[in-house]
Amino acid sequence: MTRSRRQREICDEAKNGEEAVQLVERAPAGRGCPRYTMPRLSGLQAAIQIAKLNLGCRILMFTMHDSGRLAAEVKTAGADG
Repeated sequence: MTRSRRQREICDEAKNGEEAVQLVERAPAGRGCPRYTMPRLSGLQAAIQIAKLNLGCRILMFTMHDSGRLAAEVKTAGADG
């Protein structure tokens, strides 16, 4: 059985958390992928603001940290994973 693979395209890139929120507001994509640690506004704070926009954007948080507490915070912020 073969699985079809969807190609993903990076449509924009933010320099900081504030810019990530602004980019999603201007042109909501299907997914937003902030890093947990970002300048000016953390990825966690950006995820909270993006989720509050209620645009149907799935949020995936990237981090090198592995922690149950962190995973819970990310989910509480409105990220999908």
